[in-house]
Amino acid sequence: MKINKILPVIAFSLLTFCNQSFANSTNIINQPFIYIAQNTESKKQIKASNIVNRVSSYHKQIGLDSKQTKKKFKKILKSPARFYQASPVLFYEDIFDNNYSISKNSPYAIICADTHTGNFGIMPDKKGNVVWGPNDFDLSGKGKVEWDLMRLGASIQLASERDHIDQEAVKPAINSLIRGYKTEADRISKNGNNLPCTLTSKEVTNFIKRDMDNAEIITEQEFIADKFEKQNGKLSYKFNKKTIKLSPTHQNKIKKIIVDIGKKKNIELEPVAFCEKLGSGGSTYGLKRYRVFSYMPKEKKYVEIEIKQILPSVLDKNLIKKSGNLKLANAKNIVKSIEEVGGVPYDRFSASCNLDGLNFMTRERYMLDADDTDDFKTEDDLKNFAYSAGIALARTHCRTKEKGLEVTNWLNKESKIVDNLYDFSLKYAGITKKYYKELKKTYKGEN
Repeated sequence: MKINKILPVIAFSLLTFCNQSFANSTNIINQPFIYIAQNTESKKQIKASNIVNRVSSYHKQIGLDSKQTKKKFKKILKSPARFYQASPVLFYEDIFDNNYSISKNSPYAIICADTHTGNFGIMPDKKGNVVWGPNDFDLSGKGKVEWDLMRLGASIQLASERDHIDQEAVKPAINSLIRGYKTEADRISKNGNNLPCTLTSKEVTNFIKRDMDNAEIITEQEFIADKFEKQNGKLSYKFNKKTIKLSPTHQNKIKKIIVDIGKKKNIELEPVAFCEKLGSGGSTYGLKRYRVFSYMPKEKKYVEIEIKQILPSVLDKNLIKKSGNLKLANAKNIVKSIEEVGGVPYDRFSASCNLDGLNFMTRERYMLDADDTDDFKTEDDLKNFAYSAGIALARTHCRTKEKGLEVTNWLNKESKIVDNLYDFSLKYAGITKKYYKELKKTYKGEN
């Protein structure tokens, strides 16, 4: 079988360190301000800012040099949708600076935080069955549930434009998102929630089911043949420009982390191959990321574990301005959030660790050959995706019957939630395109 994709539980998150900026109409490019919220009395106007300076400031904080910055922009400035996926810090800073909302009194819960269309996908569960749902919890934590809906809504708008979907289909898709979310929250309010935040092939709709049915688990033998070679009789990663060898000292540090995590999880791990992975991620592009291939003697199987440097919380208003200060990252809080919502179903090795004084997360990488489910061919694809995503988000937010009731009561009081979310999605997509245009113009020689 041709291995054309190894899907990790990583996704593209944050790009930008940014201040205030919005627009007040569909023609947002020409009018650099936006009303704070449809349902608020205040109609404060917010002037646009220089996105290039903000991005440069953020990159400087996380230690990207000019060469890395050019490579990053070459990767993410493919489309406004791709840029948006890589920009959760920009999104949340705009939310906080502008006090933007689509409702009154949104409930709080553990949220995913980076719910763009690319952060939902196909994965195996603990039993090896194929499931679908949110697959990136790197920024998860306590926040308003409406933030997940708002981030996904704007992503649906941008994805529809990227895939040339009739724009008349966007509002019905937003309606499907809220309908799926509300239906599942109502079910949980009555029956409780003992389900993971993922959906089975029987629960998803149309093209997602088709892609799930076509997904194939990559065998251990296929994975090893594709990614490894023998050196002095031992397995070694195939090194190249993006997969590089570690020094013996660094390798020993990484080995100790893996062995210790195995002890905590009650699973013996024998690390056999190590590498540093370059060029991965969107927001975390340039941050340290390691892969370790380990043998599990009891199971007589191999597992690949990633050790990934993380960013400070985007959900903390006091930290959003310090998003590039990596010493403020708190992996323990993220791991706790993942555990509370049921997290990524197959990941046995989600944990926090410290390396050279900085916070990292570990996670198991799965071996699966599957298509992306945010490649929309028809209007129905967009609506079906949105409905399934709404169900998955309700399961994520509503882990108890009480939380399900709180969310249901909130939605019942918000008669204009669909209109408000659609309006926000359209306008924030507009300002994202403005940001994208300015950055594309500045870095046009690199794309």
